[in-house]
Amino acid sequence: IVAEDGSSYISRLFYLWLDPLLRRGQRGELTRPTQVYHLPQKLQTSVVCQHFHRCWGACRRGTGVDDQQDCRSRWDDRSLLKGSGHEEVLELEGDVRLLRVLHKAFGLRYYVLGVLKVMVNMSSFAGPLLLSRLVNFIEDTKAPVTEGVWCVLGLFGTTLFSSVLQNIFVFEVSKVSLSARASLVSAVYGKALRVSSCSLAGFSLGEVVNLMS
Repeated sequence: IVAEDGSSYISRLFYLWLDPLLRRGQRGELTRPTQVYHLPQKLQTSVVCQHFHRCWGACRRGTGVDDQQDCRSRWDDRSLLKGSGHEEVLELEGDVRLLRVLHKAFGLRYYVLGVLKVMVNMSSFAGPLLLSRLVNFIEDTKAPVTEGVWCVLGLFGTTLFSSVLQNIFVFEVSKVSLSARASLVSAVYGKALRVSSCSLAGFSLGEVVNLMS
């Protein structure tokens, strides 16, 4: 079961799609790894690797982001999910800078989350300012009561807003990092399968394991 896919925005915001799984865990019904939810479709290894491979090819050809095979526009391509179920080792040919491929594959999502992080930091600065205003209100005996009420509501609202955004940021950044890690691990593994025995003769088994790690 992929519970996150198809859930509403409210369910994703408050993680309501996790409630059935948490209730099963409370009853002690989660005894095997297969009983938990699967990853969303766009985080599955086959989809992530196909996405990374397309971005690699686009960088090797020097195509722009508005190309017909733009990797971001095909991120949710459902055709990648169809097939025999066997994952194929993708060949990453050409001399391409890895940082450029990662930027093309995951840069947009990461930068959007950066804007979200800026909003979190800005809202966190509002707390001390409102607290100072509240202290001034307490010290001023002639200040209207509505000013104190607005300060308290502002403190509550900014704290709640910052917590919600921070939670979204951490969860979405973990998805981006998981996708990037899966892409790199698959690329290194595919490279290792294609390296000739003559090239590996100069390395011991421990050195090869360390390099792949």
